[in-house]
Amino acid sequence: MDNLKQKTDKELQEIMRDSIDNAYVPSSIYHKAKLELDFRKDTTNKGKEEILKLSPELYGVGVNLRLLWEKIISLFKKAK
Repeated sequence: MDNLKQKTDKELQEIMRDSIDNAYVPSSIYHKAKLELDFRKDTTNKGKEEILKLSPELYGVGVNLRLLWEKIISLFKKAK
């Protein structure tokens, strides 16, 4: 199998679809393609996190405290 890093997302999904029988085998091409897709999603969504989101949580509003804290710290660092 060629290098998975050079494949497009559609090609990786096709590989996963073709090897669905091996979904429970830890070192199969299915898992390697799935890990590559997951890695791409993690790196592309890194800067798109929301501080305040509307969802079915406590009274319909969720707060990402870690991201809020990072934003506050970055504002103080810029002010110096």
